[in-house]
Formats: sequence, C-alpha cells, structure tokens
Amino acid sequence: RFTMRCFPGLNDIDDISRNADAVILAQGLALGVDLIVTNNMKSIDHFEVNDLARRTLGRNSGVLVTADDAITRAHAGGEASAQFLEIALASCWPDSGAPLLLDEAHERLVALCDILESGLRMPDTARRLFNIFETTDDLEQTLDIARQLSVDSPALKCERWRKQWLSQDQPI
Repeated sequence: RFTMRCFPGLNDIDDISRNADAVILAQGLALGVDLIVTNNMKSIDHFEVNDLARRTLGRNSGVLVTADDAITRAHAGGEASAQFLEIALASCWPDSGAPLLLDEAHERLVALCDILESGLRMPDTARRLFNIFETTDDLEQTLDIARQLSVDSPALKCERWRKQWLSQDQPI
C-alpha cells in the first residue's frame, strides 16, 4: 500500500516493489517490529510512511524514526539519562583507560557531540548529552563509571581493534 509520497525519489509506482528501502520497510511492518531506525529522509518520507502505517495497521505511533529520535527516546530521563552519558563518555575515553580530569572529559564530549551534530545529523542527541553533563550532580562518579566501562566493554575493545586494523589499511 505504499504510495509515491512515501518514496519521493522514485519515478513510477511500479518502482516501489523493487526499491530496497520499500522492501525493508514492508518486511519490518509484516514482522510487526516496533521501530525501524534510519536517517534516510531523502528517499523515504518518514511522515508519509508513519501516517500510512497508522491508518492501515492501526498503530498508535509511527514505525520509522531517525537515529536521533530513537536514541533520545531510549534515554528519556532518570537512570537512563545517567547511563546514556556514561556510555557516551566511555565511547570517547582514551584507549589507555587512564583517568581524565573533568575538563578533559568535557573536551572529549564536545568533540563527540560535534561529530554527532554535524557528521551524523543527530543534533538532539548531542544537545541531550550536553544537558545531562551540565546537570549531573556527581560528575566524578559518572567519570569513574565511564572509565571502568571503557576498560571492560567488549564492544569498545572490538571498536579499538577495528580502528587499529583500519589504520593499517588492511582489507576487512
């Protein structure tokens, strides 16, 4: 039931059934997923797709969200906000796991948020991280947790390995 309005880059209604974005969306809807995350607003009109999903499937909310919306929704407040900042700080912590001063942690968060805002088109996520950082009562404890997470996280270890591998110009 997708329409041309859902996929503004297509030229003909018959193109929808062969369009990779449309196939992925149709599969997700058929499986009953809660969310499909994509920043692709150029070839998929999120508002049209979500309106269609609400009208035809009786959904209370849209299925298609940007990464910015998904992350800010997932960390809406309270303990989730604290964990969001801890994870963000851990992701930009020095590879050595050495402690950081408050000013150093702030500089790293600023650099991360610059990437989120400009490169990844996630301005709400960047702003949310700044807000949490500025209003956290015990930043020292937050930094301790972030440092420990940066050392213990298998995902971050894998990313460090991948970064090192790629810096050697090795094919994956």
